[in-house]
Amino acid sequence: ATIGCETVYTEPVANRGEIAVISAIGQEFTVSGVGTTVFQNTNTSSADISGWELDRFVAEEIVRLLSPNYDVRIENFDRRDFTAGEDERGVDFFYGEEKFDLSNALQQHVAQKKEGSQEPQHYLVLVPSTRADGTFRSSPQFRGAGIFTQGFLGSKHVLVYLSADIALHHGDTLQEERRLSFRVDPAFENNLRRGDYYQFISSDLMVKSFDEFTEAQRVEIKNELEALIKTGLPKTLMDLGFTLEDSAVLTE
Repeated sequence: ATIGCETVYTEPVANRGEIAVISAIGQEFTVSGVGTTVFQNTNTSSADISGWELDRFVAEEIVRLLSPNYDVRIENFDRRDFTAGEDERGVDFFYGEEKFDLSNALQQHVAQKKEGSQEPQHYLVLVPSTRADGTFRSSPQFRGAGIFTQGFLGSKHVLVYLSADIALHHGDTLQEERRLSFRVDPAFENNLRRGDYYQFISSDLMVKSFDEFTEAQRVEIKNELEALIKTGLPKTLMDLGFTLEDSAVLTE
């Protein structure tokens, strides 16, 4: 089955061995926006959010969701193996139709493991992906975790987003078996709209750089991002074919 341009896997993922989770979404948070003038001035900056431990949060949430029905654990890994780069043709892995080659990244990961260590039946890997969204002025590109602001004729809109892919790879061959984009169910609650990978939040958070946020605002953004992840992971995992217990899925 398909939703939009992506497949929804109807055949369940079988519980036939250990699943090792690698969340390599990254430690960078992007702040971008379109200004309020008629010239549609844009700005983009990034900040190190390694202190937020976003990847650990994602991995622990996946383990919580899957552990009732699957043998699942968090895999230790070298982040450099899963860092975006350019291939021999100079095509950025995360842009256009060129996807980050996770099979090669996993080969590097396995090569560094101790000899004799047991491989899992599957790897479940999350990496940033890029979306160009034409529903916003200037068709901005979103990658990984970030916040986007848009102002026009006095109105202000601020959203937090997570643009990422999640892929299931065989533990022996390391070949990709399934892959989807992180997604949530669109909704409109408490006067704030939620898209399929983002959530509109308070317009008071409209700034041009991460340094302009107060500590309290940074905590608020981190909480909003974690809430988006908790909302989206159950749907993403089920669309990927995993079976979840109702008790494991938090209700909103």
